[in-house]
Amino acid sequence: MNFKRILLVILVSLVTFYVLLDKNTYANIYYTNEGISEPEVDLEKFDDSPTIAIEPSENAEVGPIPSQDNIIPMDTLYKDVEEEKILGNDNRKLVKNFTSGPYRKVVKLNMKYPNGKSYSGSGIMIGEDTVLTAAHNIYTKEIGGWASDVTVFAGAKNDDYLIGKAHSKKLFALKEWVDSTSYEHDLAVIKLDTKLGRKTGTLSITTNMLINERLETSGFPGDKTGSLQYNSEGNLKKMTNNNVFYDMDTWNGQSGSGVWNKKNQIIAVHAYGNNYLNFGTRITAENLNYIKHWMEKPIPEKYNKSVSILKKKIVVWGNLDFTVKRTQKNIEYGNVYKAKYLYKHPNGQSYLSLYDAQNNWIGYFNKKDVINV
Repeated sequence: MNFKRILLVILVSLVTFYVLLDKNTYANIYYTNEGISEPEVDLEKFDDSPTIAIEPSENAEVGPIPSQDNIIPMDTLYKDVEEEKILGNDNRKLVKNFTSGPYRKVVKLNMKYPNGKSYSGSGIMIGEDTVLTAAHNIYTKEIGGWASDVTVFAGAKNDDYLIGKAHSKKLFALKEWVDSTSYEHDLAVIKLDTKLGRKTGTLSITTNMLINERLETSGFPGDKTGSLQYNSEGNLKKMTNNNVFYDMDTWNGQSGSGVWNKKNQIIAVHAYGNNYLNFGTRITAENLNYIKHWMEKPIPEKYNKSVSILKKKIVVWGNLDFTVKRTQKNIEYGNVYKAKYLYKHPNGQSYLSLYDAQNNWIGYFNKKDVINV
């Protein structure tokens, strides 16, 4: 074998290696322009209106819950903010009808972390495969960051679950929580590996709330074994831009519980205690936008401006989950395109949906990569 042939073999081997490396690195991303168009956009449907509740449609499943002896409530790790508390007399009540009404949608969480320990929390079903909870349940920097696995039990009672079980598939938390552990942004979503919500049903979410309106929350407090559901009722006493405060009794282990109104609409996620009130993260219009995004229902805003591309090398996305990239063979630096819609992404960036002069959809661009003309 002569030198040129040896060199060619080496070159082919290197190319093959890097192709395989790239394929492995981007195993969940593919490039295409075929058969992809922007999801149908109906702006009348994409506002801050409540999400839609669904009723159970599948039979329940029964199974054992692992021993909780060495599992502690996640809330106990957060000493810089006051823990949930009993406000005077303990008005919590054992939920006996936990397989019906809003209580059927309340779930118990077991979170495994990279430090090798497991913790407990609560959550509420808001989609077929989606749990709403507190961000500190699934992301805590001091013990390794993101939970390595979350097990969700529906219908938990002592050593068994009577409705169903699922595991986490994806975890999402507000950027402000991940960046700075802000108690004003302690909200997260767990995407599941099964459609557990078809067994539990779901509650809807709203941004509408009033001072002194009647509220309820329900979860799994650690002082009541952590495997029995307790609820509490009270009134909304105070609101800030990002939190709501109420006079409902809660305890460690209930973080992540939904806080809902008399229409069974979630208005906040329970998380903490403070002075003479307990409080949670408010469902703001922005938070509802992010929740809908994580539920794969991103909310567009009208933009309708002509823009020009600023860079020769940019990333063009085929979806806002960033799993599909669009090829750029028909995109030219300096050309003018129509940006019809703007999407505010939970990662803190804004993305524009661009169309060409023939009204063909091009893809999603980071707003920083274009300029209005």
